[in-house]
Amino acid sequence: MVKDIEQKQQQIKEKMNKALDSYFKSFAEAGQENKLTIDEIEKIWGEAIKESQEILREATEEMTQNIGDIGEKKNVRPVEKH
Repeated sequence: MVKDIEQKQQQIKEKMNKALDSYFKSFAEAGQENKLTIDEIEKIWGEAIKESQEILREATEEMTQNIGDIGEKKNVRPVEKH
């Protein structure tokens, strides 16, 4: 189980790094095109937050999917998709 969590952690880090790369790329592109306004910054920021939340939500679902099979934690319900 620990190995599974370590693998999942590595996958999450890779996804988050890609999301950050995309975030900074969006800023750079908007700056080069002279479109870096408050509205554009808020848009880029909002997209990054949504992407980060989705990555963490998926990871949580995967890690808690079979938690009912682990000892005393059988009463834990899986995370619902929204």
